Amino acid sequence: VIDSKLNVTNDNFSNTDAQRIISHFKNIDSRKRSAVGGYYFGGEFPQAKAQQVKKWAGYFKGSDPEKPTFVYLLPSYGFSSHAAYEQYLDSYLKDRETDKRPQIVGYDYYPFRSSAIMSS
Repeated sequence: VIDSKLNVTNDNFSNTDAQRIISHFKNIDSRKRSAVGGYYFGGEFPQAKAQQVKKWAGYFKGSDPEKPTFVYLLPSYGFSSHAAYEQYLDSYLKDRETDKRPQIVGYDYYPFRSSAIMSS
């Protein structure tokens, strides 16, 4: 599900908003429901939003456990060092409360840089 109402990093997003979205997708015709792969919260969030994203991932997973949660993270080359990127990943993927972690995580990786392409 990609829905503009899934704005989980907005400070105004609430349990009421989340429950309306979940109820809508749980109560649709079973044939349509089977086409719902999960809940996509968006992506390339900064590290400062990790706790908020995990809070809502946990809420959606608890309220609709049949459907996974998906988040899209920043690529490694957006960080000053490998250690900084590891810390960023840990903020989203490590949590003592495993039910808060997104179940599916994606990221971009572009092995070709414009300078490398232009020099060939």
